[in-house]
Amino acid sequence: MYKLMIFGVGSGSRKVRAVLNESSVTIGCFVDNNRSIVGSYIDNVPIVSPSQIPDLIDDYDFLIIASQYYKKIKKQLISLHVPERKIISFFEPVSIQNFGTSVDIFENRIFSINKLLSQNIKELNSSTKIKMLQEHFGDSTKKDTRQGFLLINHLFGGGTQVYQDHLIKRLKFENKRVYTLNIFLNYIVIFNCNENKAWIIHISKLDQGIFNQALMFLQIDMMYINQLVSFPQYFMDLIIDSKVKYTFFIHDYFCVCPSYNLLNYEHKYCNAETDIIRCKQCISQGLISEEVINISSLEIHIESWRQKFFGFLQSADEIIAPSETAKEIVKKYYPMLPITVKEHELGIKIPYSYQKQYADSKELNIGFVGSIGPSKGSEILYELYNYILNENLPINIRVIGTTQLHNVTYESPDKKLFVHGEYKREVMGELLQKYKVSLVIIPSVCPETFNYTTSEIMAAGYPIITFNIGAPAERLRKNGGGWILQAGSAKEILDLLKELQGNRHRIYLKAEELTRIALKGDLL
Repeated sequence: MYKLMIFGVGSGSRKVRAVLNESSVTIGCFVDNNRSIVGSYIDNVPIVSPSQIPDLIDDYDFLIIASQYYKKIKKQLISLHVPERKIISFFEPVSIQNFGTSVDIFENRIFSINKLLSQNIKELNSSTKIKMLQEHFGDSTKKDTRQGFLLINHLFGGGTQVYQDHLIKRLKFENKRVYTLNIFLNYIVIFNCNENKAWIIHISKLDQGIFNQALMFLQIDMMYINQLVSFPQYFMDLIIDSKVKYTFFIHDYFCVCPSYNLLNYEHKYCNAETDIIRCKQCISQGLISEEVINISSLEIHIESWRQKFFGFLQSADEIIAPSETAKEIVKKYYPMLPITVKEHELGIKIPYSYQKQYADSKELNIGFVGSIGPSKGSEILYELYNYILNENLPINIRVIGTTQLHNVTYESPDKKLFVHGEYKREVMGELLQKYKVSLVIIPSVCPETFNYTTSEIMAAGYPIITFNIGAPAERLRKNGGGWILQAGSAKEILDLLKELQGNRHRIYLKAEELTRIALKGDLL
C-alpha cells in the first residue's frame, strides 16, 4: 500500500483522486500554498503547509503534484529536499527528455489505468478493453473495407476537443472506422471509437517501424492532425514517413511558434511577428508556453522550428483553418501554402434565451463565459472587477464557467463577482438567462482561431464586447451583434459599459441584430 501526499486541493486534485487505484494507495495529507486553508480537512484528511513537508516526506512513498503549475511547484519541492524519485507531476506532458526518468504510474499501480484513460480520453469507459503493447501490434487478420481514420490530438480539452468529438460523430455516422491517438504521461494511447478497445505502448518503444505496423494493423487510410502541442517533434517525421495521407487543422499557431497562442514573454500578443531576430529575443527572454509544451526554450531554434513545420505542412493532403484570421496569420509565415477555410459547426442546439428586460435592469449583469485563463483575459476580468468596486458602479460580473483564480462556484463578499463553475455547453444559454446577463465580454488577449463560445453566445442572442483580435472579432464584423474595441484593455471596456449604462437602447439594438440573423438561420 503506497502512502501519498497530494499537492493541491482544487479541480486538479479532484481529478487525481478520481483515478487513484484505491486498493493500492492511501492519502496521508494534502499540501497547499494557500495559508488560509492549512489546518482544515478534505474527507478527514488534513491540509498541511509546504513548510511541513521536510518533517513528513520520509513517511510517504510519493508526492503527487495535482496542479498545472507543476514546474514551479516541483522547484519548490526540490528546494525542500523532496527526492525527485518521489515526485509525480500528474499534469506534466511527456517529452523525449523526461520519459525515461519519470515515475511509471502504470507499473507502480498508483492509478487505475481504466479510470485514468476514461477521465482523459472521453470515449473510454470502465468496460473498455485495454491491451498493453510491448513490441508490436502484430498482423491484422480481419480485413475491413470501411475507410479507417486516425485522429491525433492532445488531452487539454478546449475547442480542439469539441471539434474532434463532433468529427468522430460524423465519421461514425458515415460508417467509417475511427481511432484516436493521444499521448498520456509516458504512453501512446490509441482508442478504437467503434469497438471500445484501446492499445497502449510506452513512448520509448515507439519508432517508425512500430508506428507503421500500428497503422497497417488498424488499416488507416487517413490521419487527421488536430493538435501537436505536447507531442515530441519527431512525431512529425513518423507521420510523414508513414506515407499515409493526412489533413492538418489549424487549431492554434504551434506550427509557426512554440508560444502557440502567439503571446510573447510579456504575455501580450506579438502581432504575429515574423522577424527571426525578434522571435529569438522573445523566446530567450521567457517562453510562456514552456511548461505546457515541455520543451526548454534553450533547445528551441526558431528557424529550424519553422523549417520543420513548413515541410510537414507541405506534405499534408490538405490544410484547414476555421477562420480567415487563422489562415491569414499562418500565411504570413508560409505564404505559398494552400489553406482552405472551413468554419466549425457548433454540433449542438443552443436555444435563444435573451430578453429585453436584461438590458433594462437597474444593475447591468455582465457575463464572461468559458474557462477564463491568462490567454482568455483573466487579468482583464479581475481588473474590470476592481474598477467596478472602486467606482461603486451598478454593474455585476457573472462568470459562466471558471477563472484562473476561481475554478469552483464562488461569490465575492460584495456580490459583485459570481463564478458559476464548470457547465455543459448545451445549457449555456439557460445559465445566461438564469443570471439575467445583459451582454457578454470575450476578453481574449490572443488571436483565437475560432472560439466556439462566441458562436454559442451569439446563437443564444446575447450582445458581445470583444477586442479587435482573432476570430471573435471576425465573427462580429460578419454578423453584427456587438462592439469591437481597439486598445484591448479593461479600462476601455469600463468606459464602454459606462456609456451603455446611460443608454440601454444601444444594448438592445445589438441584441436585435442577433435575433434577425438567428431567425434567418444565417448565424456563422
